Amino acid sequence: MKYYEIGAIVLGMVGSTVQAEPVQWSMADGGNGHWYEQINTGSNLITWQDAFDIAESMGGHLVTITSQEEDSFVHSSFSCNTGWAGGTRENGEWNWITGEVWDYTNWHPGEPNGGDGYHLEVYFKCTAWNDMHASYQRDSLIVEWEPIPLVQWQIEDGGNGHWYQGVTAWGGISWLEANAAAAEMGGYLATLTSADEDQFVCFTIAEPEELWVMKGTPRGPWLGGQRTEEDCDLQAMNWITGEPWNYTRWHSGNPNDDCTSGLQLWDYGVRDWQDNHDDDPTRANGYIVEFTTLPGSASGACCLDGLCITTAAADCSGNSGSWGGPDSSCADFDCPESCPSDVDGDGDVGVSDILILIAAWGACP
Repeated sequence: MKYYEIGAIVLGMVGSTVQAEPVQWSMADGGNGHWYEQINTGSNLITWQDAFDIAESMGGHLVTITSQEEDSFVHSSFSCNTGWAGGTRENGEWNWITGEVWDYTNWHPGEPNGGDGYHLEVYFKCTAWNDMHASYQRDSLIVEWEPIPLVQWQIEDGGNGHWYQGVTAWGGISWLEANAAAAEMGGYLATLTSADEDQFVCFTIAEPEELWVMKGTPRGPWLGGQRTEEDCDLQAMNWITGEPWNYTRWHSGNPNDDCTSGLQLWDYGVRDWQDNHDDDPTRANGYIVEFTTLPGSASGACCLDGLCITTAAADCSGNSGSWGGPDSSCADFDCPESCPSDVDGDGDVGVSDILILIAAWGACP
């Protein structure tokens, strides 16, 4: 879904708005990991279609409440405003706009009482649901969106085995705030120390438009390059991990900022680099976090081509390794030596390996 600055589209449609802080229904609390945000439009009332468009412009959708637990979370997280949600009635049936199964409801007594063309609103007297015709106007909506998934740059693909995630910060975020948020997640702002990593992150992880300020020349998510007053080289930066700064892909005319700057992507089509003020939250709508191992996973010994490293199960299997289990140690895990002649990987060199070689005989692709 396309992302535009929320102020621009909402102000153009309905005037001034008041946004509550987004809240996450975390998996640790039994939730789905989704984020939710209530937007109140005050005296500028909006139709259900207006609300639908606003939610979509934010990269999300009108909230879909598919369980009692989700219902309780949403109505306990926001105020009592009557606002639009993502239920709609067509051909005599109620459906969620996401296609999720409509098998949970919390109608107020006597509701629903409308036909086709009616839509869901929450909360009638703050505890239940009501249906309203599409022509009616309300002063609130609740947006729901899923976090962008983690992606691993696999070793077998020439990567480093690390995991990366783009994080959208609705309403803007400064480099300093993004750096602190990445650390709280157990990672760090991504450090692009080679052309291969740069291409992987820029054209895979940074693909979602909701990570970008899509206005004028699009400004992209923050990365882990920093310049400080204590170490100010106006022609370079430092990676926050201390890795050598020996690869760059600056946009033409950059670097061009001062001694307190952070690194971000620039121009959605090209996705090269620029430096920008590190304390200005209007400069970016997101950031990219890098994790050396899959967050929240137990670590253990992993055999990769005869070598042993300590990592999580998903990291190990994602790179075609053999994992020793949680808390296993390389000191106690006897990794078999790599055997290039065992083409089929069955632990023996035999006829099947010869047949595979014969079938592939000739010039390498």
